[in-house]
Amino acid sequence: MTLSEQIKMTHQTILVPTSLKYVGAPYESAVKEIVDLVDDSNDEQADIVHKCDLITNALKKSLSLMDEVVQNRMKQNYDHHLSLKKKDFIIQGLKSFNAFQKKTAVTKKPTIKKTDGLSDAEKKIMKSLGK
Repeated sequence: MTLSEQIKMTHQTILVPTSLKYVGAPYESAVKEIVDLVDDSNDEQADIVHKCDLITNALKKSLSLMDEVVQNRMKQNYDHHLSLKKKDFIIQGLKSFNAFQKKTAVTKKPTIKKTDGLSDAEKKIMKSLGK
């Protein structure tokens, strides 16, 4: 590698977005570690091999963090899908129970006898007449 290429490599800086300062709880420490590695590589001017090692480590940690984010998102999607299926199953069960209740209510109508509104004496007379 020529001297001009080495100078070009050592003077290149990687800009870190300022929004990474505000990363929340689950990823805060991993992002801070990656940002520190990038800052260290930006500060390194003398040793190009060390600068490449720092960038490589930052890239590995970034890929690991991306993997964690994707897995958490997949788990969240799976849990959401599972809760929707559970909700649909419960709703279907309630609908079938409601249909069953309606069906049994129709079949269990009380039969009204001709003698229901009569007194005991009137019922005896009706019975003796054979009606």
